[in-house]
Amino acid sequence: MTLWILKRKLCSLNSEVSTLQNTRMLTFKATAQLFILGCTWFLGILQVGPTAHVMAYLFTIINSLQGVFIFLVYCLLSQQVREQYRKWLKRIRKSKAESEKYTLSSRTMSDGCKHSE
Repeated sequence: MTLWILKRKLCSLNSEVSTLQNTRMLTFKATAQLFILGCTWFLGILQVGPTAHVMAYLFTIINSLQGVFIFLVYCLLSQQVREQYRKWLKRIRKSKAESEKYTLSSRTMSDGCKHSE
């Protein structure tokens, strides 16, 4: 009976911690997106007066990088996406290693044939 109550308490604590972590991550992502999108609006407003050309260049550069920043915030901060990227990179490395192994073995075989002639 005591173990069952303890298990229930621990499960509820784990779900509360998980909910708190999700809330923190969503808050961080929303703040980051507000900052990323807000920077360009702010620079757009500052495109008056003698510094208009500089602000226009900064606006263009930051606006062009918005997609990269959003990708970093939403994709690379996601545990699931990182896991999929790891699996993908492992497959690529494995296939490269196998192709190099076959290339090396075929070279040694062709070198052996040349020497025997």
